[in-house]
Amino acid sequence: MAYTLTKGSAGTIERAFWQSLKATQLTDGEVSGTPTASAFDTNLTAVSGAFDHLLIVFTSGSLAGEARPIDTYSSTNGRITLQEDLTAAPSSSDEFIIVPNHVEPTADIVSAIFNEPQSGYTTAGTFGYYLDSQVSAAGGAVDTGAIADAVWDELRSPDHLTVGSFGYYLDAQVSSAGAGGTGLYQVSVLVQDASNNALQGARINVDGTTLTLVTDSSVIVTFNLDSGVYLLTCSPPAGYDTPSSISAIVTTAGLSKEFTLTPTSSASCDVPWIG
Repeated sequence: MAYTLTKGSAGTIERAFWQSLKATQLTDGEVSGTPTASAFDTNLTAVSGAFDHLLIVFTSGSLAGEARPIDTYSSTNGRITLQEDLTAAPSSSDEFIIVPNHVEPTADIVSAIFNEPQSGYTTAGTFGYYLDSQVSAAGGAVDTGAIADAVWDELRSPDHLTVGSFGYYLDAQVSSAGAGGTGLYQVSVLVQDASNNALQGARINVDGTTLTLVTDSSVIVTFNLDSGVYLLTCSPPAGYDTPSSISAIVTTAGLSKEFTLTPTSSASCDVPWIG
């Protein structure tokens, strides 16, 4: 059974739901011109900057299921430049979706950390206050570049295993920041139906671990895994059969995987999807 969604009146639940759906709506398009693995023209006509730092996911062609963060978008020929190269250049007419999920560039995060004003951290007990006091207490001419290098080059293990130390605390906070793991390489997973509509509510697990993520309005879930061989399992949303598990061989680069689900024979109405 299918339903027709109307805009509804201001202040009604129907209007609130309509606005929520519009806020998470995906943008779809096609590659055009002579694409490369890092940049390509599209049939999009939005204003420049409209898709900067969002996530693009290919839904057809040899790159189907592969996802990358967008660096910049220009209205001239709908030009998209990626933050990270694809595994290969897409073909003209390959289809994609753009997910309304902001992906902050790593370079911007690093710059923001080291450009943060020292004067903003005067509350005793905060990490900023503690770091400032340690640098100030070092005395003499402080080589801030050497300190920065030492911070980022410091090994997680086996040097920071003492409970109560700042290294142990920071590692624990980063490790618990998400259920996707803390490994070196990203494994992105897309769950879709046979018509390439991305599905919400699917639970993805790395077999043999506690790493579990659920697809939501951001569509793609991403695990951070160290090199090795993993088995990804999918618990589908209501109305879909459980698919076969997928093997992920992580070596020295990120991977993109996808589950394509089929409706159960007992499904009597449309299953919600975002697309």
